Parts: sequence; C-alpha cells; structure tokens
Amino acid sequence: MSISLEDYSWLVSAAAGKWLSEAGSTQQDLVGLTRLLRKDLSQSRAHLVLQQVELRRRARAKFAQADRMFFTPTSLEQSTDEPIAKYKSGKFPRDHAVADLCCGIGGDLLALGGRTATTGVDAGAEVALLAAENCRRLGLSTTSVRCGEATEFPLESVGAWHIDPDRRPDGSRTSQLAFGSPDGEAIARMLSRQETAAIKLAPAATWPQEWDVANTFEWIQSRGECRQQVAWLGEFADHRRVIATVVDADGVAASFDGDTATASVVASRVGRFCYEPAAAVIAAHLTDALAAHCDCQRVAHQIAYLTSDNEVRHPLLSAFEVLDCLPFDHKQLRGYFRQHGIGHLEVKKRGVPCNPAQLQKQLAAKHGEAAATLIISPQGTSTMALVAKRLTSTR
Repeated sequence: MSISLEDYSWLVSAAAGKWLSEAGSTQQDLVGLTRLLRKDLSQSRAHLVLQQVELRRRARAKFAQADRMFFTPTSLEQSTDEPIAKYKSGKFPRDHAVADLCCGIGGDLLALGGRTATTGVDAGAEVALLAAENCRRLGLSTTSVRCGEATEFPLESVGAWHIDPDRRPDGSRTSQLAFGSPDGEAIARMLSRQETAAIKLAPAATWPQEWDVANTFEWIQSRGECRQQVAWLGEFADHRRVIATVVDADGVAASFDGDTATASVVASRVGRFCYEPAAAVIAAHLTDALAAHCDCQRVAHQIAYLTSDNEVRHPLLSAFEVLDCLPFDHKQLRGYFRQHGIGHLEVKKRGVPCNPAQLQKQLAAKHGEAAATLIISPQGTSTMALVAKRLTSTR
C-alpha cells in the first residue's frame, strides 16, 4: 500500500480528527471498523487511522499524552520514553538554543523544547511532519522542526546538540555506531563544529576509541529495562566516568558511578541476603563496583547475583532474604513448595538454560497462598535454587 506525504498531512488535520476519535472509542471489531472507515476514506487513510489508534494505545507506556500525539511504528519503537527524556533534558542549558538531530516523532525533542529553544531535524518528511504536529499540540511555541540531514545542520548556531543516529539505515537493525546514520566518522566531523553533545546509543554499542579519554558514558533504565546508552561529550562530560541510572515514572533518577575494572569477588557461600543489580548496572559493567560499594560478593563467577550476610538498601539493587538453598531439582522443589503452601511464585534465573514462566507453572503449589521468589544460578559445578522473600525492587 502506498501512503503519501499528503495522506500524513491529512492525518494531522482537523478533517481526520473525527475519524481518529470515532475509531478510538468504538466497540466494533477490526473488520467492522475497517468497513465503516472505508465507506468514506481511501484505503491508505483508513489504514492510517486504524494504525494510529493502535500506536497511541501502545505509546501510553512511554508518553503521558500519547492520545494527542502521532507516531509511526518505527518512530514509536525508537523513541525515548518521557521519563528518560525529562531526565536527560535536565542536563541541557536553559540559556542556549539546542538541536535535536534525527529527532523522530519527538521523544527527546518534546522534553528539550519544554526547557529551552530547540530545533528538531529529521531526514524523513513524514516523521518531521508528525514531530512538528506533536510539538504544536503540546504547546511548545519555541520549538521548530525541519526536514533535512543531520550532518547539514549549522551546529555553530546552538550551545549543545542531541542526536539519535538511525539504527536501521538499510532496513536491518544495528546496535553499532559505525553502521548507523550518521555513522561514527560523520559524527566526529560534527563534533569538530560543536563539541558539546549527547549521543544516544544502543545499550550494547561501542564508541570510538578517541571518545574514551575524558567523556562520560551513562546507561539509563526505565520500566525495568536498560533502554539506552548516552555518551556525554564536551561540556556535558565530567572527566572519564561510567554511570548507571534508573529513572522512575516521574523522571526522578537514581545513579551509581564506578570503576568498570573493579575486581570480581565470588562468595564462598550464599549469605543471608541475595541482591540483583539493576539492568543498567549490568549493561554498564558496574556489577563488581556496586558489589564492592555495598560490601557484597557475587554468588558465582560472571553471574549478576550478589550476596551478603548484611541487609543492604540501595536504589539500584533488588533485595531478597534467602530462606533456603536447595539443589535445582524439579521434584524436590515441587515438594518443597507444596509443603510450604507456596502458590505465588516468582522465578528468576541467570546462567541456567530454563524457562522461568514454565517453571512457575510446574513448581508452584496449586492451592498455596504463600509467596516466594525462586532464584536459580550456577554455583561451582552445580546449579542452586534459592528460595527467597523479596524485600525491595530497584527504583
């Protein structure tokens, strides 16, 4: 199906508003709704209405005002969610204009535009159109959007810039900057014109060696997952630092920075408490630094569970009180949970080939009312199963 820029222009117009409202509120099934729309709309415009209703529903996990915004499937998937964008924007100056390059539908752009005069740039005409409409609908009068190449933006005119390089320039997804658009070499040329920049990367991305001297690298988590890595360059950098950050639903952050070369120490036994670092800590390779900071040790080599006889409260650690340590034996565990009436079972595992959802169904007592967490991990040459009580979650 061919969808034109004219169709997208119609989508953001008042003429499409009644169809979006009706499609979003009707109880009809998809077939009936499609038939209704096709009475008055072309195939492409009916498709856009149906797609937008579904995208807005999905976008509510990322944006508080998703029902007033516009998306494409790819731009929604790649957009920074609102809490992370709010946190990141707080590092940008209020007294200088900034640019958001490869802005997509405006995840970061909206947060930056709420702080200072901001120009968004995207090479996709349809996406730039939607980003501009999102800014208009959310009342960002000092924010503008243009369609163009990020590499051609006059960076000398702004005090700082943010970029989210396209990770699908040839249709297939990449996590590496060298294969993005703009690629690493192009971004290096852009940095020579304005060095103060925030570069959004995939959590698994590696950066050019020349960045590794005096810049700050931050892994950011929200909604339970590490969502992105940000390289903070120029005036944003605070010497050479590696940071793991967890952002809550209100954009409030908790961070830990440490030395990625901290030695790994494995406990000789499992202590009274078990801890799981936040996903951002693991992605940033700060597990051992956080363990040393909290006086904990790993339960096994290269396994991101920590243990201690002391109770530790840290916003980047989930804490569990260990009730029993058993062999990982299905029959024995099933009997244990039946005996203790544990019917509400959370299963967590690292370094062991098993399916937590299947185990939960297989092991939990059918009519049990008690709750527990089962933590499965290698220990030496065997596999252990810790029965634990959850005390806290990461922020």
